[in-house]
Amino acid sequence: MATKGKNNSRKKSNTSSRTRSSSKRTSTKKKSTKQVKDELEFEDPFFEDSSKEIILWSSLALCILLCISNFGLGGVAGNAVADFLFGVFGIIQYVLPFMVVFSAFFIISNYGNKVAIAKVVAGFVLLIFISAFVELILNGQEILLPLDAFSYAKERHYGGGLIGGTIVFAVNDSFGLLGAYLIVLIAMIVCTIIIIEKFAFDRVQQSSRYHADRAAAKRRVRRERMLMEREANQTRFNSDRQAIIDKIQQDKELELQQM
Repeated sequence: MATKGKNNSRKKSNTSSRTRSSSKRTSTKKKSTKQVKDELEFEDPFFEDSSKEIILWSSLALCILLCISNFGLGGVAGNAVADFLFGVFGIIQYVLPFMVVFSAFFIISNYGNKVAIAKVVAGFVLLIFISAFVELILNGQEILLPLDAFSYAKERHYGGGLIGGTIVFAVNDSFGLLGAYLIVLIAMIVCTIIIIEKFAFDRVQQSSRYHADRAAAKRRVRRERMLMEREANQTRFNSDRQAIIDKIQQDKELELQQM
């Protein structure tokens, strides 16, 4: 019996030591996780501001280099890059460097704003569909293959390029020339709406609300006039009845002037 008691005491001591060691491990894990979180949350504002500054100046330098290369003044490497970009993007390559700089400034000035990112994406999509629209205007009668559109834009520095030619080729093959014009125009309108945040049917809704409110006001005036006429018919001919009749006449004149 005594040996059993000793064994139980040993078991209890072992379990207590295990629980203590496990609690120590969990406490050290919690401390380590807290330290890692604190290190991750701590960010030097100098590095954040300097990275933004580097991105802005780099985008500005890239814009200047691309603009110089677009006009054949960028040397061998710059002209080769410009020819390749003209082959990919087409005529929008003239605007693309400025779009890159503007997007960098806009996103950094609205850092963390998802709407700003959506506007920038919509701007790039709008430029792509503009290149497709230019490709439709130039080569709408004879739709080029995507690689032919690439070489055409690379050599002449206008046209839709590879991207615009691919869009036109795919849409024309599925929906025809008129369908291609319609789809490209609708896509351009949708991108413009996203950028300027003004919907096309806002004025229609405002005018419909205005006319509905005006009709409700007219119905209310007519109802009040009917009540006043009923009250005038119920009263005898005296000063009160004459005042009510004059008020009805004035309301009619005002309604005619508003019409």
